[in-house]
Amino acid sequence: MILASVMLVGVGLLFVRLRPYCVAKYRGQNADLRGATLLLAPLVAADLRGANLTHANLRGANLVEADLDRANLVGADLGHARLARVSLIGAQLHGASLLGADLRDAILMDGDMRNADLHASDLRRANFSRAFSRSGRSGLSTGGLARCGANLRGANLRGADLQDARLWGANLSGANLHGANLRHADFVGTNVSRGEWDHLRRLGRRFGFAITGTNLTGADLIGADLTGARCNHRTRWPDGFDPVKHGAILVR
Repeated sequence: MILASVMLVGVGLLFVRLRPYCVAKYRGQNADLRGATLLLAPLVAADLRGANLTHANLRGANLVEADLDRANLVGADLGHARLARVSLIGAQLHGASLLGADLRDAILMDGDMRNADLHASDLRRANFSRAFSRSGRSGLSTGGLARCGANLRGANLRGADLQDARLWGANLSGANLHGANLRHADFVGTNVSRGEWDHLRRLGRRFGFAITGTNLTGADLIGADLTGARCNHRTRWPDGFDPVKHGAILVR
C-alpha cells in the first residue's frame, strides 16, 4: 500500500514536470506557460507564437528555429539557450536573461528587450532592425517591414558578439556595449531595397511613425570594436563619441 502510494506520487510529480514541456512542444501557440520549468528542453522548431512565458525557466533549452513571434518572455531565464535562427518578432523580453545565449541569425525586430541581460551572447548576423528583406518567415502584415527596431535600452551587451548584426532603427540608448564586437554591424539599413524604402515611407505616413536611425545615446562603447560598421547622419552616438575614429564607415 505504501509502495503504491509512493509510486502514485512519483507519477504525479513526473506528470507535473512533463506537462509544460508537452504543451510547449505540441500546443505552444498562445499557450499559458507562466513560470514553467523548461530547463534544457528540446524545443527545436516549436511553434510558441503568442505564448505567455513570463518568468519561465528556459535555461539551456534548444529553441533552434523556433517561432516565438509576439511571445511574452518578460523576466524569463534563457541563459545559454540555443536560439539560432529563432524568430522573436515583436516578442517581449523586458528584463529577460539571455546570458551566453546563441542567437546567431535570430530575428528580433520590433521586440522589447529593455534591460535584458545579453552578456557574452552570440548575436552574429542577428536582425534587430526595422526592415526584413529575407524571404520566408517575416511574420509581419506590413510586407516585411516593422514599425521600429528592437528596443535594447539599458540592455547588458557587454562582450557580446554583434558582428554583421543589423541594428538599423534599434534603440540602444544607455546599453552596455563594453568590449562588444560590432565589426561590420549595420546601423544604416543597407539591407533595405529602394522598393522597401518607398514602402516604409508610405507606412510612416499612414501610421504616423518617423524613420529614425539607430539610437546609441548614453551607451557604453568602451573597448567596442566598430571596424567596418556602417552608420549615417541618422545614427545617434554618445556625446563626444567619434565613430569614424573608432573604425566605423560613414555612409552618405
